[in-house]
Amino acid sequence: MSNSDNIVHFYNRFHIGDNLLNLKFFMYISSALKSRGITIYYYYNQSWRFNTLETLCSYIKPSAVDLKTLDAMPTNSIELWMGNPINDVNCHTPELYYELLYKNILNYVGINDSTLTPTLWLEEPFLVNVYDALDSQYKDIDILILNTTGHSGQYNDNKSLNQLAIHLSKRFNIVTADPIEGITSANTLSLQQIGAISTRAKYIISTCSGPQVPCHNKYTKDYVKKWFFITSGVHFRYPSIDYIHTVMDTAPIQQFFDNLIVSR
Repeated sequence: MSNSDNIVHFYNRFHIGDNLLNLKFFMYISSALKSRGITIYYYYNQSWRFNTLETLCSYIKPSAVDLKTLDAMPTNSIELWMGNPINDVNCHTPELYYELLYKNILNYVGINDSTLTPTLWLEEPFLVNVYDALDSQYKDIDILILNTTGHSGQYNDNKSLNQLAIHLSKRFNIVTADPIEGITSANTLSLQQIGAISTRAKYIISTCSGPQVPCHNKYTKDYVKKWFFITSGVHFRYPSIDYIHTVMDTAPIQQFFDNLIVSR
């Protein structure tokens, strides 16, 4: 263990997506941490708009992880940031990158456990109970549309995506992350609830923003037929799933679903 006998310090200087991907893995290994008497101190930058304590705590096991603000970070803290390549692998290949990052975390905390799988698509069984408790309007939907705007140089104008959502709502049962009049919205739900909705969605259309993170789980990976990612230019590659990537353009997505209607 690289910090002390039972406390390891990690930090991230940036936005909510990074933090959630780190905290999700801490939650995944929380039982192993607790059984070994290991506590993680995790330091986050509260100056970022969406790094609220309420949001971050949605993926925290207090018995294993203690959240602290960045100003309290000691000098021996370890940075967990997707902007740091690992063995020349960068976050544009997130499946491989997070496998390597999560393996590094296990090494940092001194856990060697073959039952733990370091993968972007974590097995999160708690989502089953979260899904069962959802209101019926959020269950067995056709399309989950994560129409939140990115705030870190990502896709930041969701007007065309909202127009696409209105178009698709005429023929499909959809749920959006941000509200659109006349369409069921998940804007009052927690991140875990959005993740639970994704586990039984046939399709997902997503900008590169925070609500995408809880959809990175094994159940969603196995169930979703096709993903659609809209970015401002960066192509994140996911070789294990069927997806289409577009740059600031919803036309190919509309064409796919219009053709799907015709073929029915």
